[in-house]
Formats: sequence, structure tokens, C-alpha cells
Amino acid sequence: MALELYYKLGPQHEVRRCEHYEVDWAPEARRVAVDSYGDEDNRVDVSTVFLPLDHNYTGVGPPLVFETLVFGGTLDEEMRRYATWDEAVAGHQQMCRMVEATLLKFGPDSKQEGE
Repeated sequence: MALELYYKLGPQHEVRRCEHYEVDWAPEARRVAVDSYGDEDNRVDVSTVFLPLDHNYTGVGPPLVFETLVFGGTLDEEMRRYATWDEAVAGHQQMCRMVEATLLKFGPDSKQEGE
């Protein structure tokens, strides 16, 4: 059975390994960035959060403890994972640019073919 490894953020956003009971599961403690586009009928959200569990299931490379996810629109459920705060911030900004470009090209309520 694999050992679960837990992580928390230090005061300078550094990732630190910790015991399960040290994890702060509160959403506001885990939020890196959130951006919203459109109106309530055609809303697209881009959310980037800290994940207290390693989501690198390959066992190769650093722990992946940040995640950017798109909710709604053409890129619904598009996801990226990162190892550091700085990568997560940059990835969030990149995903926001992708959403903005998609909204300009396809409109707020469109879906790509096959969705």
C-alpha cells in the first residue's frame, strides 16, 4: 500500500511536507487565484488551488500540489497541475489567456465539436 504524503504551504508559499493533522483543508487557505468571465447565464471560471495531497501519480518528478481547472465554456474541465506556487500563478494566467481567446473566437456559450 502506498504511503500518502501530505503537504502544506509555508509563509512564502513554499511547499512543505507535513502530517495529515497539519493540513488546512479550508478553501480560502488553499486558493491561489480565481477569475470569472461572462455573465450568470454564460459563466466561465478559472480556479487555481493548492492540493494538500501529491497528485503526481507517476512517481517521477516533484509532487504536483497545485491545480488549475476551468469550469464552463468551451474549455470546461481543462486542467493543469504544477509543483510550485510560481508555476501555478503562471499557469493560471496562461489558462486565463486561453479562456479569453476561446471566448473571442467561439463566444461565451459555445462548445467545441465533440463536446
